[in-house]
Amino acid sequence: MRRIIFLMFAICFGFFSVEATDLEQKAIADYDNKNYQEVITVYLDILEKKGASSELFYNLGNAYYKAGDNGRAVLSYERSLRLNPRNEDASSNLEFVRSKLLDRTDDGEDILTASAKQMQNFLSPDSWAVTGMIAFVLFLVGLALYFFVDSLSLRKIGFFGGFSLLAISVIANVFSYSSGKSLSDRSYAIVLADTAQLSTVSRAALAESERAFVLHEGAKVRKVDSLNVSEIDGKGLVWYRVRTADSREAWISGSDIEEI
Repeated sequence: MRRIIFLMFAICFGFFSVEATDLEQKAIADYDNKNYQEVITVYLDILEKKGASSELFYNLGNAYYKAGDNGRAVLSYERSLRLNPRNEDASSNLEFVRSKLLDRTDDGEDILTASAKQMQNFLSPDSWAVTGMIAFVLFLVGLALYFFVDSLSLRKIGFFGGFSLLAISVIANVFSYSSGKSLSDRSYAIVLADTAQLSTVSRAALAESERAFVLHEGAKVRKVDSLNVSEIDGKGLVWYRVRTADSREAWISGSDIEEI
């Protein structure tokens, strides 16, 4: 019985793998023929069947850009980088598309933060965790050299090398935690509406005094609060209080943004 279940699983997995490969070949052909809307449809189908991956979101972003949808192109590249911050092609294309947006804002990071983030993205969360574990084990070896070896030179190596490895272990574990947290962070979103009017109140502005500012497609925001107004207007809308990279805050309709 167990063999039969395994065989059925293998057949189903093989079927979906072949189907996904065929869809990828079709997407490539459609892309070469400039049928970008069809490419988008195919890649969305692949994502549903095969699951999310950095490469798939990167390809989807290229198709959206070619189709003239810069907002969803930015969203796709951001999703690609969330899954793999080391995807240089997605990063380059994201910066290129951002240069064409009306709201040209960066991530609001200073030089030190950006440098630390770049170092953090050098390895995956799991790789940082393994690095931290190995460094800690070597730190224990260094302590053993310091306490149990008679040679002065080896004791010095054990002491200074051990505490250097302890520092590496701490940094690696911090990077592992931070990059893992970034991977699961769902607070950022991209504006997909051509023009989104933000309000000082958690609903559509009814007066000029309630108008905050305007954002355009492709702008990146961080959700800091939310309010379901379904009981107020019967439309089932969620309004989000968002913060832009330049620290402005206001309320935006959930229909104007999509989570990264």
